[in-house]
Amino acid sequence: MKPKLLMISLDAMVGEDLEIMAQLPGFGEILSRASVVDQVITTYPSLTHPVHVSLLTGCYPDRHGIISNDYFLPGAPYAPWYEDYSLVREPMLPQLLMEQGRTCCSICWPLTIGMPAQWVLGRAWIHEHRGTEKEIMRRNSTPGLFDEVSEAVQTCWGREHYEESDMFCYLAGEYILEKYRPDATFIHFVLMDHIRHAYGVFSDKLKPAYQFLDQGIVKLLHALKKTGDLENTIICLTSDHGQIDVKRVVNLNRFFTDHGLIQVDHDGKLVDWNAYCHSGSLSAYIYVRESEHCSKEQVYELLKSRQVQLGIGEIMTPKETQDRYHLTGVYSFMVETDGCTSFSGSLTGELITCTDNQDYRTSVAGHGHQPEKGAKPAFVLCNPKATQRAHLSGGRVIDQAPTLAALLDVPMNGCDGRPIQELLR
Repeated sequence: MKPKLLMISLDAMVGEDLEIMAQLPGFGEILSRASVVDQVITTYPSLTHPVHVSLLTGCYPDRHGIISNDYFLPGAPYAPWYEDYSLVREPMLPQLLMEQGRTCCSICWPLTIGMPAQWVLGRAWIHEHRGTEKEIMRRNSTPGLFDEVSEAVQTCWGREHYEESDMFCYLAGEYILEKYRPDATFIHFVLMDHIRHAYGVFSDKLKPAYQFLDQGIVKLLHALKKTGDLENTIICLTSDHGQIDVKRVVNLNRFFTDHGLIQVDHDGKLVDWNAYCHSGSLSAYIYVRESEHCSKEQVYELLKSRQVQLGIGEIMTPKETQDRYHLTGVYSFMVETDGCTSFSGSLTGELITCTDNQDYRTSVAGHGHQPEKGAKPAFVLCNPKATQRAHLSGGRVIDQAPTLAALLDVPMNGCDGRPIQELLR
C-alpha cells in the first residue's frame, strides 16, 4: 500500500516553538515520533506566497515565478494577492501526485485556487471585508465542495478572523480526511503569523495560540485513526518563514513624493510616478521608470545618500538578488531592512512612523527579510515506516518537496532542491 501524506503549514512557526508544541496532545503525539530539521533556510523574500510555492515545487522564485505576495499595482491601497494555480511555472507536488493517479486535497494553501485536484478549498482574499468570506471561499473552491462541508465547519464562523480561518481549515480537513481519505492533503494555518505580527516574535500569546491550533491537530489525527489511515500516513509540519521585531516604519513612497519622483493629487491619489516602492514589509522592490529627468542610477544614489535615515541595510540589483538568492524580476532594485525597520508602500502619511498593526507591513513584527536573519522555520517529519529518527540542524525549504516526493515514490526531477537523505531511511 502506497503511503499517504498530510502536510500542514504553520505560517511563521519557528524552531523555538517546538518546545511549546511538544507539551500539547496533538503536536506532542506527532513530535514524539518525528524527525526534525531546524534552522531551515527559506527563500527570499521571506513572504508567505512565494515560499509556499517553493515548498511544493522545490524551486526558487526565479524558477516558479512568484516573487511577492501581491501584484505590483501602483496606487492600489491593497493589491490582489497571487492565488491562481495557473501562475506557477513549475510543477507542484500535488500535480505530480495526480499524474500518478493519486487523489489530492488542498485547504487554503496559497496558489492552489483552480488546481485540478479532487478537493480544493480556497481561502478568502486577506483584505476582504468581514462577512464576505463564505461567498469568496465558495467561489474559490471546487464546485459544490464548500457547501458540502458547511455543516461540518459551521462552528468556526463569528470568531476572530485568524481563528475563524484556521478552525475552518481543521474542521474541513477532518471532514474530508474522514469521508474521502485523500492520498495527499495540504493545509495552511495562519494564526501564528498573526500572533507574531501583532505581539512580537516571542510573546506570551504564543502558547494559547498553539493550544488553539492543537485542538485542530487532535481532530485531524482522530480522523486518520478513525479511517485506519494513521499508520500509513506521512505527517509533516512545516513553515514558510520566521519574523523579526520592528521598531519603526519608513514610508519610501513618501520619500519619493518629497523628491518629485511620485506625483499625487489633493486627495493623496497617485497621478504619476518615476520611482515606486512595492513593499514586502522588511524588504521592498523599487521600480524605476526612466525618463530624461530620472534614471536608475539617480534613484540608486538618492537612496544610498539617505540609507541610514531610511532604515535600509542593503540595496541590491536584480543581478545581485539572482546571484545570491535565485530571485529576479523586472524591478530596478531591492532594498533590505537594517534589522529593525519595515517599509510601507503607502502614498500618504509621514516619512517615519511607529508600528500600528494596521497591515502586515506596519506591524510590531514582520518578515520579508533575508533568510539568513532572525528565528528560522523548522521541518517536522513523522514517517510511520521510518526505522530511525533524525535531528538535523540546517536545511532548505526547497528540499522538502523532493524529500516528500521520494517518500511517496513520485518522480520529481529538475527542481532546485534535493531529497534529505537522513529522512529517507
